[in-house]
Amino acid sequence: MMSRLWSRFFKPLSDRRGAVVVETALLAPLFLLFVGVLLETARISIAYSVIDNALFLGTMQAKVERGVNAEALIRKKLEESENALFSAKDIELTITSSDSIKEISNGAGQTGGGRGNALVHVKAEMELSVLKGFLPKSMQAKRSIDFFYINEPDY
Repeated sequence: MMSRLWSRFFKPLSDRRGAVVVETALLAPLFLLFVGVLLETARISIAYSVIDNALFLGTMQAKVERGVNAEALIRKKLEESENALFSAKDIELTITSSDSIKEISNGAGQTGGGRGNALVHVKAEMELSVLKGFLPKSMQAKRSIDFFYINEPDY
């Protein structure tokens, strides 16, 4: 009698058909979310590195040119490096120059690349996330890259 009751109530619990489907349905979204975050992080990291290199090359060329057309030179390098990871149009460039380190550190100074022997601050701000359409504004981070250089002296 007892074995019949036991088998009647607990037999369905030992039936494992469909367990794999349920476990997959529960874990697959978490796995896909993890892979998506991993791919997005890698994409942002690669784009940041490419932009950093383009800014470096552009600022070095602007330095040699003594600050003349600094923004155009840097924009040109960004456009040459542009690929599917970012658009050069989405990068905000701010170039300020001064003869004083104090002015540059306080955010003051003249707009533009300055002339010979001027200290120049190049700041690039960008949003690199593909998910910016889905994330709330508070979770979207603007990334920035800062370069400082001194123009070659006028001879």
